[in-house]
Amino acid sequence: MGHDLKAVESVSAIPCKADGTKAHYMCTRCDKLFSDETGKTEVTKESLTISRHFFNSDGVCTGCQFHESTGCRVFYDCDADNDSGNADGLISTECGWRYLEAAPADLRLVNGVPTVGFISSGECGFRFGYYRTTDDGSHLYVNGTKTYNAADCTGTAIGTGKTNTQLLVDAMGAEAYSSRSGSGKTAYYAAKLCDDLTYTYKGVTYSDWFLPSKDELNLMYTQLKANGMGFFSNAYYWSSSESSNYASDAWAQAFYNGDQTPVWRDWGGRRRSYVCASCTGFLSHLNIYPFWVPAVLRALFFSPKLS
Repeated sequence: MGHDLKAVESVSAIPCKADGTKAHYMCTRCDKLFSDETGKTEVTKESLTISRHFFNSDGVCTGCQFHESTGCRVFYDCDADNDSGNADGLISTECGWRYLEAAPADLRLVNGVPTVGFISSGECGFRFGYYRTTDDGSHLYVNGTKTYNAADCTGTAIGTGKTNTQLLVDAMGAEAYSSRSGSGKTAYYAAKLCDDLTYTYKGVTYSDWFLPSKDELNLMYTQLKANGMGFFSNAYYWSSSESSNYASDAWAQAFYNGDQTPVWRDWGGRRRSYVCASCTGFLSHLNIYPFWVPAVLRALFFSPKLS
């Protein structure tokens, strides 16, 4: 018995939102797909897909900055201003990286292991964590003192997030103090969660994640969230930048309006309602803080190249 072919019309892709499909023929008896009306050239569903993305030669979508190789969003090129004054003071050949890309979704715990995914209703946020040497001791900066020094504490500038994360993990170790006083500790503090994260995409595992600095986090907001990209929630996100005023504070940013502010490092863990379908959060009660999420990113050296 031969094929009974039915013509299937093409469906245009919606840029950066939905894939389309090329015109083809489908057998109503066996569901096989063909490119020709005689049923001689069988094709796959994948070969018929019209991508929603318009990739440049380096695999980055020119519309939404989606990186084809990693599934992440590239949002910064430190060499982009080299010919117009180099305002950020960064050159890839000197700093060792060129591009920053954000993880494809928020960081969450699954069976105690950090991963990326969409946050479900009732999950907890994460604390920044406190550094002190004894339960009743003073709060300290990563330099081990109560005094902020830009030379040996975390920074706020673009390009400092990776070093910040390492400084925080080196100082606080396996567990950070979870409250402003007392002996309570947590292994799930923001910098360590990012440092421990591994993410696999198309068979390749990436483990070079870090918590962004204050300025890097703001770029994630202005370049991605404010433009409807990156699947960020309307929540507060932690940076890796300590406040220079108090060792008990760190910088965070509200991703529902872009405001940045230094806050206590134990803010987090409050439960809240969440609308997963639209990736839009809302407060379920006026005295409940929004979700506190570690923003996650990684630096790339020379690939991809943004045109």
